[in-house]
Amino acid sequence: MRLARHLWTVYGGYALGFASLFVIWQLASIYLVSSVLFPPPTVVFKKGLLLVKNGVLLEHLAASLQRILAGFVAGSLLGIPIGLAMGSFLPVRKLLEPYTEFLRFIPSVAMITGSARRPRSSSSSTRRSSSSS
Repeated sequence: MRLARHLWTVYGGYALGFASLFVIWQLASIYLVSSVLFPPPTVVFKKGLLLVKNGVLLEHLAASLQRILAGFVAGSLLGIPIGLAMGSFLPVRKLLEPYTEFLRFIPSVAMITGSARRPRSSSSSTRRSSSSS
């Protein structure tokens, strides 16, 4: 009993805030914005469970994690040697520092936009167009 009271005292406000987010979302999606673009959380959770059961969500999650890992590895393989060279050799630092100073002020989220869309291969677009007819 004492532990439960302590947990409620410490985390109760967070739990109520988190739960109220879903209640407000549900009410807003039903009464304020009844749109396909703003579905209620119940619909989202049902669709999420369906995607997990079908294996589609895990398949896409694995593909996303693979891309994230590939980007991290590529960035590390490129960035660590360049950073070591810049820290060790003054001419390399003088050469590359203007670029790093320029890129420092661009938010990383803004850099994602240019690399987020990958062009599809011609085989996937051909398959899609032939299956739709």
